[in-house]
Amino acid sequence: MKIISGFSKIEEVSNLINRGASVLFCGILSEAFNNHRPKLALFNLKDLNELRKATKITHDLKKEIYVVVNAMDYEDKDRKNVIKELKKIERINVDGLIVSDISILMLIKENDIKIPVSLSSVAACYNSMAIKFYEDLNVSSIILPQQISAPEVKKIKELTNLPLEVFYRNSMFNTCQQVDGMCLLCNVIDRKKFIVRPRSSTDRFNVKCLRGNKNNLGSLIKGNIDSELRYIYDTYNIGVEYVKMGERGLKSESKYLAVDILSKVIKILGKHPSKKMFIKEAKDIWKELYC
Repeated sequence: MKIISGFSKIEEVSNLINRGASVLFCGILSEAFNNHRPKLALFNLKDLNELRKATKITHDLKKEIYVVVNAMDYEDKDRKNVIKELKKIERINVDGLIVSDISILMLIKENDIKIPVSLSSVAACYNSMAIKFYEDLNVSSIILPQQISAPEVKKIKELTNLPLEVFYRNSMFNTCQQVDGMCLLCNVIDRKKFIVRPRSSTDRFNVKCLRGNKNNLGSLIKGNIDSELRYIYDTYNIGVEYVKMGERGLKSESKYLAVDILSKVIKILGKHPSKKMFIKEAKDIWKELYC
């Protein structure tokens, strides 16, 4: 099982790789790419020049880099600009894209853009019919939804030969229980046009979401660490190829910590311990690094 980590600053690239990340992913600040996240500068590189630099560093260290193009929807007027931007990215020789919107997947195929595509978790791929549909659109791997269980992962693994990614879902980094591609709290009403569009996260509403709430951090971790370790143990033994630390907008130190923990945890798994022994050893490492 290899580690995938998000990043938002060039200086994070070598640090994450040296800590054990095999694949990195990032977004880009671009008018062509619709993005539902607030505070875009925290999540994305500034431009294609920064992407070019990050790609060179990543390839010099013999690792891979993916670019996120996973907004939930694109308007007709945006799609041509997205393809133009992707052709520029293709010339930078990134290793892949992360895409959710079906229309963009179709345009990538129609325009013969030769960049491997990972299906974003935002696409909410849960069953055999969805897998077959996306396989026909030439996706090269599937990022499973954050809320999927290990038994469900096992069934999907039996249905496809495509590599699978699961999230490192420790509550330290992700406590939201809503399915990414279906959560109405990720929508904001455009009062001028009277339509609903996926643009923002819950901080646009008077909603107290557990995600990112530092005051709840300790109790959330205490209540969930065992189940998260069981999840990693089970998905590793199912044969899932990648585990993903998905919060690229975290502070650099938090990203480094997550990759440090995952790297050491995966080394324990390589010794093929029992689940009980694994959880005991992994919790000791987690406490040592985090506490």
